Amino acid sequence: MTASVKAGTFLTRSLRLGGALDTWVHSHDGATEDMANASVTLSYAVHGLSDFFIPEGLILVGGIGLSTYHSGIVRHVADTVPGLAGTGWGYSFGLGYDLRLSKHALLTASGSHLYGKVGDLHRTDGRGAYTTGWKQDYFDLVLAVTFQP
Repeated sequence: MTASVKAGTFLTRSLRLGGALDTWVHSHDGATEDMANASVTLSYAVHGLSDFFIPEGLILVGGIGLSTYHSGIVRHVADTVPGLAGTGWGYSFGLGYDLRLSKHALLTASGSHLYGKVGDLHRTDGRGAYTTGWKQDYFDLVLAVTFQP
């Protein structure tokens, strides 16, 4: 399951400054793991380039912020760990398209690539590091309604 919460403001007709929280949750064999990226985003809506076959309403999005990983009970052949957690930096980038619904509402379809370099995962029972170099990489497809002034 995935969930996204995004908010922001229009700085100009084309430029949006915002924040985003994107999460991914998965349960398997009694363990639940989740990944999240919280980032500051900058979006640019392309206008006036239809002569170059770039459609009106195309959006370029980029963000940078924190990335987290958490897992419940982890079972391996030689080890059972109560849980793992880690936090590091992350980024996202993507493309979207705005379709005008009314004067103040847009239907926004977008796809993003989210990456997190969490680094060390630590045991949640306080027994130290479990693994190093953890990275997470996933894609997010969103259909949303965007309101503008």
